[in-house]
Amino acid sequence: MSDLIKSDNPFTEDELAAMRRVAGLMIPASEEFGVPGADDDAIFAAVALRCAEASDVLKAGIAAMESMAGERHDARYVELAADDAGKLAVDLQGARESFMRLLMSNIAQCYYLDDRVLEALDIEPRPPFPEGHEVEQGDWSLLDPVRSRDKFYRPV
Repeated sequence: MSDLIKSDNPFTEDELAAMRRVAGLMIPASEEFGVPGADDDAIFAAVALRCAEASDVLKAGIAAMESMAGERHDARYVELAADDAGKLAVDLQGARESFMRLLMSNIAQCYYLDDRVLEALDIEPRPPFPEGHEVEQGDWSLLDPVRSRDKFYRPV
């Protein structure tokens, strides 16, 4: 993990392996488009770092995922075939919605911050400023009703 000190990591190796499996199933690598999967070392390091902030929710969700894998398949989540692991993750979206939403959101955000992915999408991997981006001008008259209404705040 890049900025995550090993002793500060709230996840066990098994929990990280389960999260990495979800990441790889969610966004697999593509040789056709020349992009890594979300389970790539650099991308997953960013995922683990970001997920550390919500470790309580994620740890409980991973425990539920492991429990479900044990009940259904008598195996750990990382040992399941891709189809079974994918179906279990989909089932968890309904049962533990906040866990899967949080994990999937963090995976997607970290994936689309990776320079290799941005370059494959023909997006220059740089911050939007100082060079900026061209913004299409809109119809400013749409704000006229807001500008003309009475002030509803107290001057300070």
